[in-house]
Amino acid sequence: MSEDEEAVEKIGNVMIPVFKVGVCEWRAPEITKYLEYIDKETRNEAIREKGGANPTPHIRTQEPSKTQVVSGLPRALYNPTWLAKISVQ
Repeated sequence: MSEDEEAVEKIGNVMIPVFKVGVCEWRAPEITKYLEYIDKETRNEAIREKGGANPTPHIRTQEPSKTQVVSGLPRALYNPTWLAKISVQ
């Protein structure tokens, strides 16, 4: 997951640190649901190790991500529209 910007958000009546996660134009949109599942499972106390800090919540935004393109991934993980755009360049 791209952790673009650390911020503080008011959730309920409490201010907590969060990561604002932008949209990676190069990443296939279908991958997002898998990354959200991974984020959710990191908060699952049944599988998380005891002790240590609680995981920082991720808040999805529609802002463009600052994350650099990750090269060498399987082609299916890249956005086909993005691939077509860079192939023309």
